[in-house]
Amino acid sequence: MYEKVIKNYVEKITTSDIEKFGKTYGIHLDNNELKTLSAIIKKDWKTIIYGNPSGILNNLKEKFDRDKYQQIELLYTKFKAKYKNYL
Repeated sequence: MYEKVIKNYVEKITTSDIEKFGKTYGIHLDNNELKTLSAIIKKDWKTIIYGNPSGILNNLKEKFDRDKYQQIELLYTKFKAKYKNYL
């Protein structure tokens, strides 16, 4: 049931949504970074949530500066742990 809800949300997510979320946590992304994250989320959301995202994270490490990448990885880890019982 949760998977269907997540899938519907991911299909509707916009770069503006990602930008607002990032700003909430002190991550300011430029347009290219927003497009990159949006594309990765839409393409690989199942792996990000249910699988081993190490390859995806390594890809992000190459596309973002070190500080932004570390902030993104920290947020991912935080929210993955927070919602693990629902996944």
